[in-house]
Amino acid sequence: MDFSLATPDGIRTVELRDGSSLLVGRAPTSDVPVMDSTVSRRHAELWVENGGVFVRDLGSSNGTYLNGARVTEGRARSGDALRFGRVEFRVQAAATMAETTTMVGARPRPPREGAFTVVRPLAPLGAPMPIPGGAARIAAERREVALLEVVTSLSTAGGVDAVLERVARLSLQMFDAERAAVFVLREGELKCAAAASREGKVDGDDIPRSVARAAIDQRAALAADDAVGDARVSGESVIAQNVRSALAVPLIVDDGEPFGALHLDSRLTARRYDERDVEFATAFAAVAAAAVASSRAAERLRQEAVARESFGRYFAPEVAARIAADPNAARPGGDRRPVAVLFSDLRGFTALAERMAPDDVAALLSEYFGEMTECVFRNGGTLDKFMGDAVMAQWGAPACNADDPVRAVTAALEMVASLAAMNARWAVAGRPQLGVGVGLNYGEAFAGNIGSERRLEFTVIGDTVNTAARLCRSAEAGEVLVTESVRLALAQAGADIRLEPRTPLALKGKADLVPVFRATTSA
Repeated sequence: MDFSLATPDGIRTVELRDGSSLLVGRAPTSDVPVMDSTVSRRHAELWVENGGVFVRDLGSSNGTYLNGARVTEGRARSGDALRFGRVEFRVQAAATMAETTTMVGARPRPPREGAFTVVRPLAPLGAPMPIPGGAARIAAERREVALLEVVTSLSTAGGVDAVLERVARLSLQMFDAERAAVFVLREGELKCAAAASREGKVDGDDIPRSVARAAIDQRAALAADDAVGDARVSGESVIAQNVRSALAVPLIVDDGEPFGALHLDSRLTARRYDERDVEFATAFAAVAAAAVASSRAAERLRQEAVARESFGRYFAPEVAARIAADPNAARPGGDRRPVAVLFSDLRGFTALAERMAPDDVAALLSEYFGEMTECVFRNGGTLDKFMGDAVMAQWGAPACNADDPVRAVTAALEMVASLAAMNARWAVAGRPQLGVGVGLNYGEAFAGNIGSERRLEFTVIGDTVNTAARLCRSAEAGEVLVTESVRLALAQAGADIRLEPRTPLALKGKADLVPVFRATTSA
C-alpha cells in the first residue's frame, strides 16, 4: 500500500511507496529536504511496510514526533501526524491523497486567486525537477540541461559581485517575470546586491523587499499571485509600484541560515506560480546560493593568502596566519600594550661596507638578515623593520604571550650565537668578520598600523622603544644589554638566563642613570 506525507495546508506532498525508504533532513541531498533550523541534516528515516509508515529517528537534536509524542521508532497510519522538529506532516493513504490533494506528477490544483503559497523549500539536485510551464519558460525536456547550464555559468562567473549579477540575469532568462533581484542580509537589513529587468535599466532600491523578507523569515519559497491584495506581503513599495505577482526564494547554505533571497516580480501582467514553478525556482536558488558561497570562500582564501604572504615577511608563521584571517588587521589604528622590544646593530659595518663591492655587501647582509629573522620567528616575535644594518623586533603585538620578555632575550642570545657560527664559516672562506650589539627593553607602547591608506606599517612606538634603541647603541660587540624591567620579568618567569649587573648608563631622555644588565646563557 502506498502513502504520502502532506503539510497541514495540503500544498506540499511527498510520495511513499511500498518497499521504499526515504531520508528526511535539512541537507539538500536528502530524499525529503526540509529547510528548517529545527531539522537536523540527517533527521529521520521513513519506509512503508505491512500497510503502515515506519519512522526511525536518526539522533536528531529536536526530535521526531508521532501524534505529538517523541519517538525513536514508530508506526504511523493514515491520518496520523508526523513532526520533525517543528515541521509537521500528515500521513495519508494513496486513495485519500488522490481525492484531497495533489499527487507528485499529477496536474497540480490551481491556487485560489490571491493565494499566498508556501511550497517545498528544496528538492534534491540529482532528482528529476518539475519545470515551469508556458511558452516563455524552459521546456520540460530541457530541465536537466538547463540546471547544468546554470551550474556551469555560475561556476565561471568570478567574484561574488559577478556571481550575483549573473544570478539576476539568468533569473529573467529562466522565469516568466519582468524584474529580478538578489537581496543579501547585511547587519540584519536586506540590501539589493544585483537586479535585472526586461525593460533594461533598473534601480534595485526601487524593488520591494517584503516578499523576500517573508521568504527568509519562513525559510521557504513564497509565491503571491496578487501581491497588492495580500496583506502578508503587501507593503508601501508593493502598492506604489502595483506589483501584480511575485515569487521569492531564500538563499540558504549548509548551515541552514539564509543569507539573502532571490526575488521575481511582474507589474504589467498577473502571473500564476504553481508548485512546479516554485520548485524549479528553489532548485535554481540552491545552485545560486552554492555558487555565492563558493565564490565567497575563494575570495576569502585569496585575501588570506595575499595577507599571509605579506605578513609572513614580518611575523612568525602562526602569527601571520592569525592576523591574515582578521578583517581588521590592515586598518589604521592600534592600542597601548606591554611589549618587549629588541634592537640589534652591527659594529663597524659602515666602514667595512665602504671597502666592499656593492654586490658583496648585499649578499653579506642578506645572509645575516636571514639568520637574524629566523631567530626572531623561532621565538614567536614580530620583525618590525630593517634599518641599514640594524634589526628591530618586538614581542607582544599583535599577538602576546605571558613569556614575551623571555622569548625576546632568548632570541637576542640566539642572534649572537648565530653570528658567531656565521663568522666561523666566513673565516674559512676568507670573508670579513662581524660583531653585533643588542639592546632590549620591556614596557608599555603603542602598537598598531601607522601611515596612510596607501601604505600602512605595523609598528610599535613610545619611550619603551626609544630606550631599547639607545641601549643597543651602548652594547659592545657580542653583548646583550637589558633593562631593569626585563630583569624583573625574567625573574617572575623563572627563566634560566643569567644576568650580570653592568655600570648604569646615562641614556638620552632619562634624567637618572639607567640600571643595565648583561644577559648570558646559564651555561
